[in-house]
Amino acid sequence: MGEIVASINYISYALFPMLMLGGMVGPLAAADASSGRILEVLDSTSDVQDRAQARLAGVVEGRVAFE
Repeated sequence: MGEIVASINYISYALFPMLMLGGMVGPLAAADASSGRILEVLDSTSDVQDRAQARLAGVVEGRVAFE
């Protein structure tokens, strides 16, 4: 009887790390897809182009009030 309990324990000790690795596959795939979308946005060219006669805005002052 003790051999059965020991073998079940050994199997569970071997199975738990595999289950944890399997649980990491989904989040890793989601992170890979998200980083691909972020890099796509960062590598894209801007639709807004400066005109040749554009001027600098200068010093802009203002405040924000939350009431």
